[in-house]
Amino acid sequence: EIGVSTMGGMISTAASCSDVDTWFAALIGAVGGLLCPAFAQVMQRWQIDDPVYIASVHGVSSIWGIIAAAFFVRGEEHSMKGLVYGSSSSILGKQLMGVVTILLWSFCLSYGFLYLLNKVWPIRVDAESERLGLDISDELTR
Repeated sequence: EIGVSTMGGMISTAASCSDVDTWFAALIGAVGGLLCPAFAQVMQRWQIDDPVYIASVHGVSSIWGIIAAAFFVRGEEHSMKGLVYGSSSSILGKQLMGVVTILLWSFCLSYGFLYLLNKVWPIRVDAESERLGLDISDELTR
């Protein structure tokens, strides 16, 4: 979990690292570091397979980083300031719209690619291999 938290913290700050104060970057990273293992546990509880925590680390921490920028961006180099610096709430709406756009784009592109790939080369294993686990079933076929 330390690795997941560390990666989540770094990825959370990546979107706004040059445009936020050091203390806000630390806060963004700390929250991102706490969100990742928590979301990984939720995914395990829902029985969603994410063995290398890609959704937790890259998905959740990136979404948090995008939303956090709406609060903490200084606005010195860009015209937009965060809510902490007196911006209107429209910046939060813009960031949330960005999150929704990224999620929709990623889902549609991934679904389309996997759908086409599955038509050419089936990507789901048979029920017995799934029941045994791919590590065991792959070793049995060698």
